[in-house]
Amino acid sequence: LAWVIPLWFVRRRRDALDLIVLLALAEATVFVLKWTLAVPRPEIGVRVAVPFDDASDPAFPSGHATRAFALALFLAVRGKDWRWGAALFPYAVLVAVSRVYVGVHWPSDVLAGALLGLAWAYALEGISRRPGYATRRDRLLARLSSAHREGG
Repeated sequence: LAWVIPLWFVRRRRDALDLIVLLALAEATVFVLKWTLAVPRPEIGVRVAVPFDDASDPAFPSGHATRAFALALFLAVRGKDWRWGAALFPYAVLVAVSRVYVGVHWPSDVLAGALLGLAWAYALEGISRRPGYATRRDRLLARLSSAHREGG
């Protein structure tokens, strides 16, 4: 969500709101799949302790990989210069590989997460172009802007 703030303040508010929607959809899907499939995490070797990382939930799919790839594709498509957004794909790959390296995911978990993130980012691009979604999003942005003007 840290990417939402800069998008908002450079007046790319549609992108900021769409990113929130994208991450919410991806996170909800990851949650449902994790708890429905209940794939156990790896029990091989020594798990590397990662600060602020709770690996107590099921493994499949990797939420980290899902979010990283969703963000990379979203920013590559929405960015003014595709090369800037495309530079986030190596970051997404490193996030995914690191999850296997620290011993909290199987390779299949991160592959599924990467595909899920890419699928949601692609789907949101189509959804955001639909008049019904775009109208509701723009109304919400107008309300947020008027509330900000009244309060400040």
